[in-house]
Amino acid sequence: MRPPTSHGRQGSSSGRKPPPGPAPSAPRRTAERVCAMVAASGRLAVCDVAELNPALDVDDRTARAGARLLHRILDTTPPAA
Repeated sequence: MRPPTSHGRQGSSSGRKPPPGPAPSAPRRTAERVCAMVAASGRLAVCDVAELNPALDVDDRTARAGARLLHRILDTTPPAA
């Protein structure tokens, strides 16, 4: 038997790696703080919010998260001079 590989699965004779899992994400509070700091800096020129696959968005979670972050940005951005 082969020892487990770094991703926890048994090694295979093909040498192929399994497909990557979901990307790690930052906690919501961290993302909100970063958005607020960038917006408050007065240097934010462009902001883009995109959802990659709405069909896989369980209970509209990512759509709501994007809306929260956009609201935080718009609510924190200083008025134009």
